[in-house]
Amino acid sequence: MSTGPVTRPRTRRDPGDLNTITVAEVMNPGIVSCSQTASATEIARVMASCRVHCVAVIGLSHDSDPQPRIWGIVSDLDVLRSVTDPASPATAQELAQQPVITVRPETTIYEAVEAMVRYGAHHIVVADPELHTPLGILSTLDVAEILGQGKP
Repeated sequence: MSTGPVTRPRTRRDPGDLNTITVAEVMNPGIVSCSQTASATEIARVMASCRVHCVAVIGLSHDSDPQPRIWGIVSDLDVLRSVTDPASPATAQELAQQPVITVRPETTIYEAVEAMVRYGAHHIVVADPELHTPLGILSTLDVAEILGQGKP
């Protein structure tokens, strides 16, 4: 499992125009990941030690590309669900939410929020458009932080 998200300094932003703030300015750089075979317990341990609410599941892509990709996202709620329901899935592959919603770093926060709402996603992956590699994660909490800086 990969751990150790990179923290970024938080700066105060004017949330007035979400069309001028890019995902790259707000995202949490880096990702925390696990394999498709990781258990719910292992995922919970990684989430707790890295203080994150989701873990990217790495696996082979659904297309013909043999390179490992982010295959799905397991959230803290997915892990909790596995604890409360004995019939619930037990591995990251079974717990993972799909499809993974991906945006480019230059995507505006407004566009990212539209995607989050459209797909019911609490976390979206920010990826390099050329290399298709993950650069970071944008969460609803990151967006709420911007919105919370507005004037009452």
